[in-house]
Amino acid sequence: MSSMCALTKRYGDLGAVDKVDSSVAHGEVSTFLGPNGAGKSTTIKIPTSEPRQRICTSGLRQKRSTFMDNNGTGNAAESLSAPPVGASVWEREIFDHLTEHIVQEQGLFEEYVYAAKETESKALGYLINLLIEDERRHHSLFRQLAESLKSEAELWPESPVLPRMDFNKENRVEVLEVTARLLDREENDLRELKRLRSELSDVKDTTLWALLVELMERDTDKHIAILRFASKHAKDPVF
Repeated sequence: MSSMCALTKRYGDLGAVDKVDSSVAHGEVSTFLGPNGAGKSTTIKIPTSEPRQRICTSGLRQKRSTFMDNNGTGNAAESLSAPPVGASVWEREIFDHLTEHIVQEQGLFEEYVYAAKETESKALGYLINLLIEDERRHHSLFRQLAESLKSEAELWPESPVLPRMDFNKENRVEVLEVTARLLDREENDLRELKRLRSELSDVKDTTLWALLVELMERDTDKHIAILRFASKHAKDPVF
């Protein structure tokens, strides 16, 4: 039996792998599945680079999968590798698309981490770290989508990771009041950001300032889209 206990790997302040436990019995194949940047490759490289640790691959009899979270933690019991039982053709196709995206993009996050660590440009390192934050969120969302689709298709008794839309069911008036108030603030914020970016036009090619304000504008556009979505479906519920 080969085992890993509390395996941890850090790149400066960034944790790539955090206290991962896993074991492989003789004649067993163990695979790691997970979103881009979860730390799968790093997890495999650490024990295989140590002479006293090895993984047996002869006499293949069983297969076990470990799904890695975005924070680099793994649990062998938690896997999205199996398609949802009882899923329709459409659900199966969407699930396959989601999980394939998670697996196929596994190297991008690690490339970002490596690039941020290795570059001598402080400006590039700063910008890549912004991209790393986005990649963490994107792949977390992809996993939540896949988990929710699977739970809905298999009729799990607990609530899905992504809650069902209830804007018109749980205090509809409150939803409308909250979204209207927040929309007003976000739209005011967007106007201020546009004005600020205009004032920074003289330094847009010599500093990161205008770029960061532009990115905040795009985030604010996203916030507005989210609030408008909630407000729309509270006003015009789909039954």
